Amino acid sequence: MTEIMAEKMTHSLPERLKEVNSILDTCLGYQMPFDRANVIAQFYYDYQDTNVIIKP
Repeated sequence: MTEIMAEKMTHSLPERLKEVNSILDTCLGYQMPFDRANVIAQFYYDYQDTNVIIKP
């Protein structure tokens, strides 16, 4: 992953995480509209490999 890609990921992370948390906070039971579930799925897809941007 390039430095530019890592910067873009970390820059948008707080805003997107806030959106996901808001969706989860307002979720009623186990039902969720597709558009909201899609936001969560897209977040997971985009950030599933974030360990590659963490430098040892």
